[in-house]
Amino acid sequence: MDQAYKKKPDKCEFTSRGEDSIPHNLTEAQKTDGVTCCNAMLTEFKEEASNLVWDIVISDETWMRCYDPKTKQQSTVWIYRNTPKPIKMARERNASMLMIDYFFFFNKTGHVATLALENYRTVNSD
Repeated sequence: MDQAYKKKPDKCEFTSRGEDSIPHNLTEAQKTDGVTCCNAMLTEFKEEASNLVWDIVISDETWMRCYDPKTKQQSTVWIYRNTPKPIKMARERNASMLMIDYFFFFNKTGHVATLALENYRTVNSD
């Protein structure tokens, strides 16, 4: 990521400052600077001066429901011949939920990794 900041064109003079960077709150000068910066980066990538666009990794996270159903053997109950059938209990609805992160290279090789995150953990470069 440090390389991306080093390769930033000199024409990009603006920075983000919270509420000032919301598009409907930008001044005309800030909008023009943003367009100039984007055009400079597009020109740089079009001339193939930088391959950083191929190193962009995007991520998506989602919750996955985890069920642990009993097998047929586990749910087997032995009963006497003349006794009524036992009542089968309903399965547990949401045994647990797990956060899953998916990582993809942008226009390069596709899927990179799928990680199941532990409770209240985040993914970093380690």
